[in-house]
Amino acid sequence: MKEVRHADENLDVREFQYTPDDFEHVRRLLYQHSGINLSPSKDQMVYSRLARRLRHVGLTSFAQYFAYLEQHEEEWQQFINSLTTNLTSFFREHHHFEMLAAHVRKHPLRGRKKWRIWCSASSTGEEPYSIAMTMMEALDSFKPPVQIIASDIDTGVLNVARQGIYPESRLDQIDDATKKRFFLRGKGGAFGKVRVRPELQALIEFKQINLLDAQWDIEDGLDYILP
Repeated sequence: MKEVRHADENLDVREFQYTPDDFEHVRRLLYQHSGINLSPSKDQMVYSRLARRLRHVGLTSFAQYFAYLEQHEEEWQQFINSLTTNLTSFFREHHHFEMLAAHVRKHPLRGRKKWRIWCSASSTGEEPYSIAMTMMEALDSFKPPVQIIASDIDTGVLNVARQGIYPESRLDQIDDATKKRFFLRGKGGAFGKVRVRPELQALIEFKQINLLDAQWDIEDGLDYILP
């Protein structure tokens, strides 16, 4: 029996007409509004993800969708959310956190109330929570004098980050002692999931920020910025 595939998973049969010019138009719009330079190899990904938006708003062509974007300002965020790819993990680029901990221990606060750290591409939250864990361990306190601003252009991933709930498999690269200290295991309907401890969440303020904007909603006086 021949396999039946969804239209936007098939390169030959598509629900909506989609031309190379449409793809280049998407690339230009995404770069203009977010600074993201989409690879020329991502044409099928663009079709698959934006086809969902066309269905959602009831349109029948990409040309209609481009016009819809110009007429509905709120759709730009959905456009960006659809096309951003968020690759992250806890303690990714582990040496960054080792350097942060070493620097904090070597250079204690002098006349200031808090360490202020900006994680400028927080994605689904693994990196800012990793920063929070690092600071707690470096300062040996569950209530360290630390403020972490975690931003991303994608509002969808920020909502995930604020919740702080992850599949337990996301912790595979973390040692058992760190898991036990900083995560709560789900039970019953939440079995197989973990939640970060509320003390970690208390250190972090999540904000939607587009780095292309002329001004960012962040006060001066940052100690560290992590990309």
